[in-house]
Amino acid sequence: MRNDHANDPLLAAIYRYIFDGAEFDRLPDNLSEEQEEEAFDRLCGQPDAALVAWSTPARSRESAVAALRLALQILEENDGEPIVISLVTAALAYFGRIPAT
Repeated sequence: MRNDHANDPLLAAIYRYIFDGAEFDRLPDNLSEEQEEEAFDRLCGQPDAALVAWSTPARSRESAVAALRLALQILEENDGEPIVISLVTAALAYFGRIPAT
């Protein structure tokens, strides 16, 4: 992927969400529920809130595809509705077939 996150705020927000989520996943398994909640808020709270509140269109094909990929990942990890998983998968397959602009 190109490194134009500064010019594509959605892509930057998605990468921040992924990076911070990976940091959270590396935490020890023996944290108390309270410690885990505090760590989630500290590491993932802002990136999660930014994406939940997102309301502008993607600026690039790359950020549109990244948004669909992240949506599919979240759906699969959280037992999302099978119809939504199928629709997002179909959209990603389409983007995979057309050339980047």
